[in-house]
Amino acid sequence: PYIMGHENAGWVEEVGSGVRSVKRGDAVICHPFRSCGICLNCRHGEDMYCDNGQFPGLGMNGGFAEYFITSERSLIKLNANVTPIEVAPLADAGITAYRAAKRAAKLLRPGSYCVLLGIGGLGHIALQ
Repeated sequence: PYIMGHENAGWVEEVGSGVRSVKRGDAVICHPFRSCGICLNCRHGEDMYCDNGQFPGLGMNGGFAEYFITSERSLIKLNANVTPIEVAPLADAGITAYRAAKRAAKLLRPGSYCVLLGIGGLGHIALQ
């Protein structure tokens, strides 16, 4: 058995000696898939195809626990005016829409148009 929870955000409790981008007390959101950063797929920017990746709540303990262990690579520090409670649902749906928008942005120029099909939950996030 393991603890569920893949949309994770919270406050950093402790960090390892090599961690540089976050410190104790920082508010963070976690990428929903923990990638290694060293396999060929990760080095090509395809983290979701990581050979050594782990998915919190589906093969390792997730964020419903009181404490959650993850890698520095999986954390995004939040701005001071944003709380983890506000952004936790964006850890999965938000990153899905972000990837699509990021890929589309490479094809767009100022003054061009973009069409969003299926303006459901993910579409609304992408639109913002």
